[in-house]
Amino acid sequence: MADLKLTPAQEKQILLAIGSVVGLILWVNFFLLPQTRALAEVRPLVEAQRQQLTQLQGELSRLPAMESEIQRLSGEFPDPSSPLPPEEQLPQLLKTITDYARRSQVNLFTSKPTSDVNKLEPGVSGYLELYILVAVEGGYHAMGGFLDAVESSDLLIRAREVILSPHPDNPMRHRGVFLFQSYLMPGPVRKDSDG
Repeated sequence: MADLKLTPAQEKQILLAIGSVVGLILWVNFFLLPQTRALAEVRPLVEAQRQQLTQLQGELSRLPAMESEIQRLSGEFPDPSSPLPPEEQLPQLLKTITDYARRSQVNLFTSKPTSDVNKLEPGVSGYLELYILVAVEGGYHAMGGFLDAVESSDLLIRAREVILSPHPDNPMRHRGVFLFQSYLMPGPVRKDSDG
């Protein structure tokens, strides 16, 4: 074989070519491949974010329709932050007392407020304090059950006076008069029509 003698310029070019190939191999192994792997790991996350963005854009496009529906429905229902006027709370209160009497198996004779609900002024608690007179008849234990049911209900009510007396014809039955103190939410301020 012939003796190849390289000039210093040729040696320099060969070394540069070898160095470039080694550098390219190092760059591919230590930079390009890790970046490609990281990109492959991130791609599903990006796709999930893209789908979520599409879903949110769809929901956002329905927002004006939802706002108009809220406006339409808000006129149909009273504002829960403003309570009913006291005269509208009273029938439900009396009905609840009647229901407890029925469930407790006592006969309810009367259940009525002792004053005009429209003339009540808020007490120290901020509630309108209304006394309700309730007359019932039944067994002693049934009366106790009735009193317990009313006082442990969700109503803001408590017994202030209880008068029990035996029935004149049947000592197993009793007549009871309860004076309940109930608390009603002050209703919206009414504007007088007088001006």
